[in-house]
Amino acid sequence: MSRKKTSLEKNVPDQAGENSTLKLIERLTAAPGPSGYETRAALAAGEELAPFATKVKVDKMGSVVAFKKGLSRDGKKILLAAHLDEIGLLITGIEPGGFLRFTQVGGLDARVLLGQEVLLHPVGRYGPDTRIALPGIIGAKPPHFQTPEESSQVIPLEDLYIDLGLDEAAAKARVSIGDLATPRMPLTNLKNDRAAGKAMDNRACIAIMVQALEILSKCHHSWDVYAVATVQEEVSGLGALTSAFEIHPDIGIAIDVTRQRHLRHRQGAHHHRRAQHPPGHRRQIEEGGQARGDPLSDRALRRTNRDRCGGYSDIPRGHPHRPAGPAPALHAHPGGDPGGSGRGALGQIAGPLHPRPGRYKLGMERRLKDLNKK
Repeated sequence: MSRKKTSLEKNVPDQAGENSTLKLIERLTAAPGPSGYETRAALAAGEELAPFATKVKVDKMGSVVAFKKGLSRDGKKILLAAHLDEIGLLITGIEPGGFLRFTQVGGLDARVLLGQEVLLHPVGRYGPDTRIALPGIIGAKPPHFQTPEESSQVIPLEDLYIDLGLDEAAAKARVSIGDLATPRMPLTNLKNDRAAGKAMDNRACIAIMVQALEILSKCHHSWDVYAVATVQEEVSGLGALTSAFEIHPDIGIAIDVTRQRHLRHRQGAHHHRRAQHPPGHRRQIEEGGQARGDPLSDRALRRTNRDRCGGYSDIPRGHPHRPAGPAPALHAHPGGDPGGSGRGALGQIAGPLHPRPGRYKLGMERRLKDLNKK
């Protein structure tokens, strides 16, 4: 005899909804948003969250906060957080021939950069919300010009460059020191319900958060829900930190991707447990997984580099910042830390840690205000 579905299960998308999920992820990953310059990614996330939220706003750091009012009057609040930013490249110099030198924004793996297509965003001239993008490719000294020692080693980051096809004068006229570049990698469907693309860490979890709000929009829930697309996780975690302080939730759950050691097995969600978890937190998450029919595996953490807002519930995937290594249905963004910490060497991290410039925040607020009216 089959078990009767609960009201929550009836509203959970089934396998037929996987195509719409991939379309959602495709829209979210298409927007550039390296750490510190998440404006366009924030607008994309706000547009997806707004139909299922009571109100959407952007906070002072640039994180997108979608609020959904609950039925209870006791003021209980739960915070869902998934980071919005992606790793990127920061232009550090323009050399003779028009070649651009760069450093990293967030943790990346130099071994996978050579030959990658990128889009350069002239944020110095047009601001972080610019839609202007110059195509380029990452190159290095050709193999037939390398010494035997060089040809047997990984090319270091400082020896790579971006070629836009422009001469030095044209490059200096269109590119500024401090401009950003992101991978040019559209979402690609793979076999066995998998996909590859840039910025899967962590736009895939933004998609999960959007679908969670969609489910809640069809249910009666007691607590107020805050779904926050946070900024700057790849370099500092300030977006989650400031959101947690502003919202002051009773429970906070950070949703992020994680490593999957056995690539042939879909292990379901990972619950990262820490000493400060509230009583019953794990049990409630486990019951939710059982209701959906998804397994839940535990990992005990002494420390974490993920956004710090409460509990840690992750979806499994392969190497966090490399183009290879499958998640249950996803790949992470290209070019990252092979150890999977998602941070890289802190001494090499470059990128702004300041809040969004006021005029761009104002423009975002106007766009989100229009979304709230719909």
